Amino acid sequence: MRGIAQERCTSDNKHMRHVLPGIRRIGAPVGAIAAVVGALALAAPGVALASNRHGPKIDDAVAQAAAMTSTTTPIPVIVFGNQSAGFDPSLRGAVDLGFATAGSVAAGDLDAIASDPNVSYVAPDIAMAPLARPGERIGGGTSAGSAQALYPIVDDAQAAWNAGFAGKGIGIAVVDSGVDKGSLGSRLVARTGLRSGVDRLGHGTLVADFAAGDLNGQYMGIAPQASVIDVSVGRSDGGVYTSDVVAGLLWVLANKDQFNIRVVNLSLAETAPSSYTTSLLDSVVELLWRSGVVVVTAAGNGGPGSENYAPGNDPFAIAVGATDSNGTADPSDDTVAPWSSTGPTLDGIAKPDLVAPGRLVTGYLPPNTLLGQEAPAQNWVANNVVAISGTSFSAAQAAGAAADVLQAHPDWTPDQVKAVLEVSGRPQAGSAAPALDVGAAVFAQGNPAQANQGIPYSTFGVSSSGPIVSTHIRWSAAGWNAAGWNAAGWNAAGWNAAGWNGFGWT
Repeated sequence: MRGIAQERCTSDNKHMRHVLPGIRRIGAPVGAIAAVVGALALAAPGVALASNRHGPKIDDAVAQAAAMTSTTTPIPVIVFGNQSAGFDPSLRGAVDLGFATAGSVAAGDLDAIASDPNVSYVAPDIAMAPLARPGERIGGGTSAGSAQALYPIVDDAQAAWNAGFAGKGIGIAVVDSGVDKGSLGSRLVARTGLRSGVDRLGHGTLVADFAAGDLNGQYMGIAPQASVIDVSVGRSDGGVYTSDVVAGLLWVLANKDQFNIRVVNLSLAETAPSSYTTSLLDSVVELLWRSGVVVVTAAGNGGPGSENYAPGNDPFAIAVGATDSNGTADPSDDTVAPWSSTGPTLDGIAKPDLVAPGRLVTGYLPPNTLLGQEAPAQNWVANNVVAISGTSFSAAQAAGAAADVLQAHPDWTPDQVKAVLEVSGRPQAGSAAPALDVGAAVFAQGNPAQANQGIPYSTFGVSSSGPIVSTHIRWSAAGWNAAGWNAAGWNAAGWNAAGWNGFGWT
């Protein structure tokens, strides 16, 4: 890693097992990038690798992509610098983040961009993937217990609800493919993004339901009284990129007080591995964390040793892995799903932080969505209720749990919420991370210790002085289509081949 100093970190949190030598931190910021509310600064990238002939302003990943293609091939990038720079006509911009512009540039234009004095750095704009795993069917030796709504029982959510803590008044932002209000009703309080209100994929709707749904009082999310904010991301070609998610998170940062957004759910991941210290997405996740918003991420579905993808690799955010309830409400027979991702990350950080049911769990899904159209008949366990797998839905349960805890303890910081969820969790056989226990977390008393002590924040692409809100965000002029997420990056990054395409259910 270029220009990186070695640093040792320490932690007081008993579950922060990831405090190991070799945590890498990027060098000090070297200058202003653009006009936002405050000055955003890009950390010094150092010296480019010998194979990068474009110089230190061009990220090695961008240079590698250019070397593998023709000079006219467009490369998705995020350009930091003066947005009136002379190369702008060649930058087909999709998302204006205020402090940077995301778009695509021809491989042959990289040298011109690198020579522009107004450009600070050119980073890759990485394709994102949702973290559902729809390839498992009920029957044929597969546990059929998901025909019942077991996961709230396994998570002991009823204990919290009986005490009056069901997330009431807490806003959960779901940054995803969109949210259908079917199991939310009037609790879907806000939508943003060009295609807001239309979830053609169905993934975001499922995530919102596991977090906060209430379908006829029978199929309940973990925080069935919480408010949900739909932050839909995507482009007309079906792609979702880092810049789209960053734009959504910046919108949350700018609007969190209006909707009392205390929790963000990210059941998605970049399709290229990274260190959190050189990830713009992780940096923005940490801006939200520092501003008082709990960020919950899905660990991933790549199995042991695969948790190297932002934002699940971020040490501050709560990464959630998946367990299998084995068709019973008794958590003592739960096992870890063999495909659930674990660390250590590239920074030596042990992940996930929690585990929760994620194999053949039941959630609300409109049949006319892409996922609904692909679902096999035996996985429909009730009207508009489907059994599906993935850490996407484990994460959503933890997001709901965070909302319940914040209703009970509205003054707690994200670090305290994380610490309580970890310390109150049940031991889980086969997992170094504890299993979610909502009741125990809600009833925690006193002034909890702060998690993440001694862990340095990422300052890649953002100011190190604290959360800064950009009010100059332009969503893509394109939008979302039925093709859903960018499928090209899913298998290429080593994700589970049973993942997200037309063959996913079969």
